[in-house]
This record gives sequence, C-alpha cells and structure tokens, in this order.
Amino acid sequence: MTYYVKLHTTCITRQDIIASFNVRTNEWASRYVYKRLRFLECKPLSRAVTLAFLALWHGFHSGYHLLFAHEFVVTGLEEQLLKEVRVRKEDA
Repeated sequence: MTYYVKLHTTCITRQDIIASFNVRTNEWASRYVYKRLRFLECKPLSRAVTLAFLALWHGFHSGYHLLFAHEFVVTGLEEQLLKEVRVRKEDA
C-alpha cells in the first residue's frame, strides 16, 4: 500500500483523499476496471461498477460496501458542488 502523507494531510477535496491513500490499488482499479468501462459512456455508472468491484474484492463484510457506497455518493455530490461553484464564479 502506498500512502502520500503530505497530500493526505493537506487535502481539500474528497478526491484528494482518495488520490493520497492506497495509491497502487486506485491506479490498478482505474486502469483495469474503470477505463475498460468507457463503452458505458457514463462516468457515474463506471465509478459505481468500479467501487462495487472493489467492495466485492475486499469481501462480504458490510463495512466495505457501506464505505464504497459512501465514497460514491460523496464524490458525486462534491463534483456537483464544485461545478456549481465554478459556474457562479464565472457569472460573477
């Protein structure tokens, strides 16, 4: 497991937290699961399938499934919020 301490302790967004923790697993999941789901042409669905795969990879303990479901919801909300902030900033 690779862990970027400086990035993790100075992160601002949830995506920064994800990028700083368990880096090798995140790179593997991105390369071999997420990017192979491009044919779906839906990033949220690709992300959900990738997180579901990771949850199953970790086992059938409910904590993992709740954690990855939480990650899916929070990152989606964060993306929407940041998009709204950018739009309002451009309008100002």
